[in-house]
Amino acid sequence: MALYIKRCTHTQFEKTRNMFLLKHLSIQAGAFCEIVSNLRSRHVSRSPSANGFSIIEIIIVLALLTSIGGFAMVTSLSQFRTSVIGDDRETLVTLLQHARALSMNGECEGTCPASVAHGVAIATSTFILFQGLTFTSRDRAYDSFFVRDIHTTYSGLSEIVFAPLSGNVATTGDIVISDIMGTTSKVSINNIGRIIWSR
Repeated sequence: MALYIKRCTHTQFEKTRNMFLLKHLSIQAGAFCEIVSNLRSRHVSRSPSANGFSIIEIIIVLALLTSIGGFAMVTSLSQFRTSVIGDDRETLVTLLQHARALSMNGECEGTCPASVAHGVAIATSTFILFQGLTFTSRDRAYDSFFVRDIHTTYSGLSEIVFAPLSGNVATTGDIVISDIMGTTSKVSINNIGRIIWSR
């Protein structure tokens, strides 16, 4: 009883008494504070936060988590596909630059009467670095194969040959790399053998 009297100051007592219209009742300060304290403790024990989450709160949280997870999955899949196309493009550009360098340096594997052309062909599942004026007339013994992603599609040039010593190409154009998600990248080759790529 003394504890409640210490906690309940005179101003608190007056405000609470006026609020509940208890002016005319003769309740002692200690007893009144005890009643107010009991009411407060009952109110706290009945609040929803003390009993746990409501079903609506749980449904809202699950809906938010599902939305965030779906967005993250779509974003990561898009990043993965962009990465795969980027890897294929980098491999292709590196091979084109290497074939051009071999042609300009007059490199020859095996027996060659003079400087020989080098090129790159795009096959179903590989890039082929070859030696010869065309892909069909090449010396197959000196082919080098490099794996590419089979889920990407290539349109445009399928064979690029660089002339010996100059590094020029007879057929200019673009190679467009794409996938089923609509991600694309383009590699362009001009007549002097310059290789330009874009996302």
